[in-house]
Amino acid sequence: MIPAALAALGLTLKLQRPRRRMPLAGAVALGMGLSMVLWAASVIAHAIAVSGALEPWIAAAIPGLLSALIAALTLLRA
Repeated sequence: MIPAALAALGLTLKLQRPRRRMPLAGAVALGMGLSMVLWAASVIAHAIAVSGALEPWIAAAIPGLLSALIAALTLLRA
């Protein structure tokens, strides 16, 4: 998923300071947190689609759109 990879790249670039690098544990935690956010968005969108309140094709696009939004925001601020 390209937007998720760009979001992870943007978050790591944003958290890097000129003379302070993020430790490996921080990078792993950041990746796990981003994965949990995207998983939660996917589960919530699926539940809404199953209930009939949202078209399935729109629900399928929500995780990708969310990761693209995170990527755009972090890359603009990096």
